[in-house]
Amino acid sequence: MKNRMFSVLFIMILAISSGSLGEQPQTTHGCPCNVIEQALGDLQRIKPGMTRQDLERHNFSIAGGLSSREQTNYIYKNCRYIQLEATFEPDSSVKNDFSPKDVITQLSKLTLGYPVTD
Repeated sequence: MKNRMFSVLFIMILAISSGSLGEQPQTTHGCPCNVIEQALGDLQRIKPGMTRQDLERHNFSIAGGLSSREQTNYIYKNCRYIQLEATFEPDSSVKNDFSPKDVITQLSKLTLGYPVTD
């Protein structure tokens, strides 16, 4: 029991002295974390009440696969594995087509997945 407790204590002291506990991981240029941070930042700037055009200005583009005017899947332009689902109130002046003036009513959280292609 004493040997086990000594081993655990020794490992903790070693970890603290090397600075690995409580330290934030460092990000470097080209790290995938940078792209995720960018995507989260872009998503924070988009709110319900904004338009489809606003969403697409913030680096999101319509994903492949099935989408409708009311519910559309998007991918992040800087990383196609980062995805978002948006729900819209269609622009009443446009019939049977996507409109840049469709109003966002709901946004999902960002998800990761393989992109759907047409």
